[in-house]
Amino acid sequence: MRIGYRTFGRTSLAYGLSLCLKQIKDRANIDFVDLSVANARTCDVLLISLFWWEHFYNFVDFLAAAGIDPRKSRKPLVIIGGFNSFNFRSLGNLFHWACTGDGEEWLPPVIDTLASNTEDLIAEIPGTYWPGKTSTTYWQNVRFKPHAMKEPGQTVTRIEIARGCKYRCKFCALTYLKENREGTVAEIKALIDAAPTKRVALFAPDRLSYSNYAELSAYLAEVGKVDSASDTRMDSLNRYSGNYQGTLLFGMEGVSERLRKAVGKSMPTERLVENLCRITRESRTGRKNVRFYVIVDLPGETEEDYAGFGEFLDKLDKQPEAKQITLSPFVNTFLPQPLTPVQWAGIHLFEDYRARIAKTIWGADFKDREGFRPRRTTIAWTPRIWGPTSRLKANIVVRGDERSETALTNLTLNKQLKSQVRRPGKAGAEALLRFCEKIGLTEEFLCGEMPEDKPLPWDRIETHVPKEVLFRAWKQYKRIVGMRQEPVANNYGLGSESSEGVLAGLLADRSVQPQA
Repeated sequence: MRIGYRTFGRTSLAYGLSLCLKQIKDRANIDFVDLSVANARTCDVLLISLFWWEHFYNFVDFLAAAGIDPRKSRKPLVIIGGFNSFNFRSLGNLFHWACTGDGEEWLPPVIDTLASNTEDLIAEIPGTYWPGKTSTTYWQNVRFKPHAMKEPGQTVTRIEIARGCKYRCKFCALTYLKENREGTVAEIKALIDAAPTKRVALFAPDRLSYSNYAELSAYLAEVGKVDSASDTRMDSLNRYSGNYQGTLLFGMEGVSERLRKAVGKSMPTERLVENLCRITRESRTGRKNVRFYVIVDLPGETEEDYAGFGEFLDKLDKQPEAKQITLSPFVNTFLPQPLTPVQWAGIHLFEDYRARIAKTIWGADFKDREGFRPRRTTIAWTPRIWGPTSRLKANIVVRGDERSETALTNLTLNKQLKSQVRRPGKAGAEALLRFCEKIGLTEEFLCGEMPEDKPLPWDRIETHVPKEVLFRAWKQYKRIVGMRQEPVANNYGLGSESSEGVLAGLLADRSVQPQA
């Protein structure tokens, strides 16, 4: 059996698939190949990991370039998985089997059934999803064991010390998909000892909240190694004193105290400023590079919230440490992730958040420099924020259903549509919206608030957090930010016509080319 494997994006995203492949590497009569367009059709099985929504488009483009159509042939057999496995309905029939959740225990029996020519038994393996499946699929959370990986050409060994998250930030899919599990100190120390590099990265959603991180930190110093990981929660740093090495990376998320409280990052502005100054004072050099994530367009966001972000920067500017701090904000537009409390929320597709953040930081946007106000704190911001076209493409994937298959294939194969969508600014998004309307994916469905009393496209996937719990958290969020509590009236923009009825009329439209 010849198995090709592929992960899209940076090499660190290959960790999950590499972990799964380790479980079957000793199987007899299996030839593993690094998958490419050139060798894909020579494989019996394709194992493809999809981590971000962008990878759905990479996947469809790859299939087209390789001349593979899973709708017409089961050779090669296309098997997908990865973190973004909470809504495979948007891929329609563009794959054969899928793993939802952790794949380490799922993949070995799948390969065994294929080796024994009993492929149909894959359907009985927990965590299996396939096109058209209507019964419930349960997200897999396996018994966790720490693992280490050194990327080729890198001088750092990454060690996974925990999986899942202790916290319940309402926007984050990770905490609602993955149960919190930790490796033992003994297991992690053994991996530290075996690491071939001095630099290691102990990674987890928040490594400082690992139950025995202080012991691990002391052990690293004892054996002469350094933890070079940077991600953490700011409230975890309240328990950490001394020289915080390297660049600090944390999630501020909401631009104001109110929004941070709503999403589950209760972080008063005063305490945030105090922590940043303290960490800077305690650093070895007396200077600190601080990177942080900010989400714009969170549900219920107002102009007052941006004023709150400006207040944070103003207060930091007044501190003695201000000139020793470099702030690098990563500004992300809100994405209503399935299986989280904010899965029902809508987005404001055409708002210019790039200009809004710039004006909040410096008093002027990039087009009009009048009123520009320099700051004592260095702001190192590269103003790259998803525009309306990228946001729309993301929602086609994360909140789509089988109709999205037509959008995905056309965005790969329909040259006229591709040309229109590449137009800058609003023009590209408007062209894509017009196309989506033709296949029944209305702007209301893709970008509006979802009805709370109707099924959602991804309801066929269940995690360790019941939908009732998500709904209560969503109601709590709305109370905090002052959103209306009554259910939204939204019929997904389909009227009385079913999605099948919409699709049945597509071939009459020459601008829609659903076939690969």
